[in-house]
Amino acid sequence: MHCQLDELKIIFDVAAAARDALLKKYPGGIGIEEFTRRAANVTCGLLLLENYDVFIQQGIINFKGKEFRYYWVELYLAGEAFVLDAVLPLFTEGAGVQASDIIFLPLDEAAAMYGYGAGSDYEWRREDCEEIVWETVLATLNIKKSPGEIMEEIADTIF
Repeated sequence: MHCQLDELKIIFDVAAAARDALLKKYPGGIGIEEFTRRAANVTCGLLLLENYDVFIQQGIINFKGKEFRYYWVELYLAGEAFVLDAVLPLFTEGAGVQASDIIFLPLDEAAAMYGYGAGSDYEWRREDCEEIVWETVLATLNIKKSPGEIMEEIADTIF
């Protein structure tokens, strides 16, 4: 039986693995919008397979007066919406967060603290993230399936 701490560990491990795999694939960076879309794709997909009520959001964040087109994961636990984001700290380090931090806050708090605006649902798409990133994430999480198998399972869950 899982307790809430076990659930949080799964959620945090998935988000961190997606972020870290992208950092490995793109050490020179790829832009905040593309980076966040890919991270949200992997995070949302894997959490869907764990039976979480999770969605990708696409919108604008306004952090410290700077606006960014951005993707993040919205996760529902006990009927409450939370923002899950392991990427924003990479771009805001030194502003009260560290690059290794994971934002996991109720939606209204995340909006107030970090400027997440009203997002719109963005459908998970198989082609949004490269298989090499998926391979790295799956290896990190010790999941013994190929990226193709995992993405097929996610697609079957969604559609």
